Amino acid sequence: AILSMCGNDKEEINLGTFNLVDFTATERVEHTLYGHGKVVMLRANPVRAATTGAKAATLTFNINAAAITTGALALTSANMTPSGTPLEATPTAANEFYDGDELNCVTSAVTAFVEGTVKLTAVIQRLP
Repeated sequence: AILSMCGNDKEEINLGTFNLVDFTATERVEHTLYGHGKVVMLRANPVRAATTGAKAATLTFNINAAAITTGALALTSANMTPSGTPLEATPTAANEFYDGDELNCVTSAVTAFVEGTVKLTAVIQRLP
């Protein structure tokens, strides 16, 4: 994963770019975290628009298999169009991590996409 600074002691982690077609009910995205901090933003940024209507997938983000409170992104054909308009979630609890913890997301409520590509990122804030 690529880290970039985004101000206020926050870092953005690139979780990868994914074809929406590949999101199934068993799809998992995993990333090992280092240090101590908290996840303060989760983002899905469409790279290539999903233009076929009535498609959806919910991405639920977890730390060590425990769901992050308000850490889900509901991707739909409507919000994955146009490209470059991000969908964001702001975690409110269960978002603190320690060195070696796993950040992952699991897909659910999938109505298979026909096209589209999305870049997933997490913004973290370091804690002492």
